[in-house]
Amino acid sequence: MKKIVFFILLFMVVPRTINASPIIRECGTGEIEIDYQSTKGIIVVKRGTEPFLVHLEDDNASYYINEVNCENGNYVIYGYAHFHSADTYYDPLIIVLNDKGEQIHLISNDLGELEEVVEVLWFDNVYGVITEQISYEDDPQFLNSYVTLYDNNFNILEEYIFMEDFTESIIHESMLIINYNYDDEYDIGIKSNGEEVFTEQIFEFDSDYYGELYIPYINAAYINNEEQVNGITLVYPGIYDFSYNNQMYTFNIHPIVVGVTDKEVYDIPISINVSGGNVFLNGELYMNNTIIYKPGNYKLEIIGTNDYIKEIEFTIKAEIDGVINGHTYQDDLLINFNGEGYLNSNQVMSPLIIDKEGDYILRIIGDNGYSEEYNFSLNKTKSFDIVDFIQKIDIFIVVGVILAGVVIIKKSK
Repeated sequence: MKKIVFFILLFMVVPRTINASPIIRECGTGEIEIDYQSTKGIIVVKRGTEPFLVHLEDDNASYYINEVNCENGNYVIYGYAHFHSADTYYDPLIIVLNDKGEQIHLISNDLGELEEVVEVLWFDNVYGVITEQISYEDDPQFLNSYVTLYDNNFNILEEYIFMEDFTESIIHESMLIINYNYDDEYDIGIKSNGEEVFTEQIFEFDSDYYGELYIPYINAAYINNEEQVNGITLVYPGIYDFSYNNQMYTFNIHPIVVGVTDKEVYDIPISINVSGGNVFLNGELYMNNTIIYKPGNYKLEIIGTNDYIKEIEFTIKAEIDGVINGHTYQDDLLINFNGEGYLNSNQVMSPLIIDKEGDYILRIIGDNGYSEEYNFSLNKTKSFDIVDFIQKIDIFIVVGVILAGVVIIKKSK
């Protein structure tokens, strides 16, 4: 079929698409269909949610569509185009429509021979565009494969030229992986940041990582003796042995723990978030962001792979309001507390009212051996207080002086 196309383009410059079948694809919120309305233009129909119908036509060009992708909220239509006023060659074509059917990009780069876009892949917030180039003299001859990375607005980030015809291209994790040697092994990977990943790759690992670790590689590697292919993101805490190209590496992945610090003492309830692993609090399974109200001594254990364990110890103090340790009171007390309370060895609940005179010991019991004690007394008998006595004498003198002044004023009148 392609040989016929090349011949027509080169000598007759007549598009082959008059009787071409429409392209119909499911695109998330509905169906999209591309059909040919004439020898030059195409019709794009979106059915389902937010439908539209648009005609794309250029009097100076003929469009030939290979496929449409629904990526990043856009409809990416790609193939090739013949621009009649330019030359007899055809050039790669990308048309991008937004979710309303409005054309926001039309990209066609003349690379000097016959080119067409054969695949557009969306990964890690970039578009990976694969363009195939051939020459046609006596017989079609493959020349190059181009890989171009575009950002969201279809600005070129990186471009690569390969003198090999791609047999397969896939996306795995954050990498475009390509096979061009016609075997079962991939030959190169291209990351979204433009870095190339080769089969002969040598790694340099740190001993410790926190949260997650992405390892880009192609084909098979062994992680803790289990085969994993074409890159992996490790998020589970643990001790890892990584084997690739007969090289062995060992490193640790630690969890990110938010909300608690080892050996810290807290006087308010806290909640903890752990990025990964099996998490236990004082031996009980802990769910992320569960609020810890009860006073106590706590041990947070995070269990990972390969006998990995991380421990964090902390204390939550009892919240006690209304009493001060070692103080004597003359008025009734209202005491609020959390935890398990005992007043003179008798269990009590919060809020606690103290209205009888006596000496008291309030003990708060928490988890894992935690105990906090308050000693206080209630003595309603008013004792002689020299300071209070002097203050009262001062007030009496002031009042006497004021009254005497008033009398003198009246007599003078």
